[in-house]
Amino acid sequence: MARVVKLTESQLKDLINEIILKEDIKQSYNQGVQTGTQAGQKVRQAVNTAAVKAVNIGKQIVVTIGKITFNIFIAGATVVYLIGKGLYKVSAAVSNAILKFLASTGKAVVSGAQAVGKSGMDALKAAGIAIEKGSQAILQGLNSAKEATFGVVKWVIQAFKQFGVQAWAKILVGAAAIKEFGGAVSGWLGQQWGTIQNQVGVAWDKAASWASGAYNKAKQTVSSAYNTVKQGVTGFANKAANVAGNVWGGIKGFLQEMFERYHSFTGKNTLSILSEAIAFNGKSIL
Repeated sequence: MARVVKLTESQLKDLINEIILKEDIKQSYNQGVQTGTQAGQKVRQAVNTAAVKAVNIGKQIVVTIGKITFNIFIAGATVVYLIGKGLYKVSAAVSNAILKFLASTGKAVVSGAQAVGKSGMDALKAAGIAIEKGSQAILQGLNSAKEATFGVVKWVIQAFKQFGVQAWAKILVGAAAIKEFGGAVSGWLGQQWGTIQNQVGVAWDKAASWASGAYNKAKQTVSSAYNTVKQGVTGFANKAANVAGNVWGGIKGFLQEMFERYHSFTGKNTLSILSEAIAFNGKSIL
């Protein structure tokens, strides 16, 4: 037999009020969960939509130099380098020269052109671009990036300091001969060379002059550019790895091979240059 519990009128009212209160709280909680979920879904949908639209804004390139990795975004005629959390606009001609230069050193890994994916979107968001507002906002953010063509050139060259004095000396003197940017940063290159000149044993004027001659000689001797790129210049006789002697002797050997690689590119636009650059990934000659 069920137990009979007696309640006073006031106790019964208190119990009913407590039940009603709990039900109100439950409904409010459920409503809050639903509202929060809907809001979260809207935000996620906005980001997903932006990511889908970003595929149409252009391409993303990933470059790795030793322990340093950075992204390049190409949207139409606009080329933007994402370094750290900063966006820097670079002229297309100089950017193409940078890519060929990096690939020619055999010390950098240059990816092919990819659709802008999640990692790229995250990087753009970290740089302050409102990706959730869609492709127009992304394009506007890229187009409004600070113009810093030759500042980026200097930064890329500085990235090779991590490999030591001899490797950096090779990059400094090699960069001086590249017509698209060498002249514009020649004064800065000479200053950097001055900090290591005693270790190299050659004055900057002599080094830069020799590099210019090696550059022009390599340009004249590359007879079959396409085949040279496909083979990765593996048959070049005076490979840097085999050059004995002092630091300067090693630099001369390196430059001969690097300029052979540089002039082997037949592509006239970024996408074709990137497809050729793949041949040099992992072929270190520093």
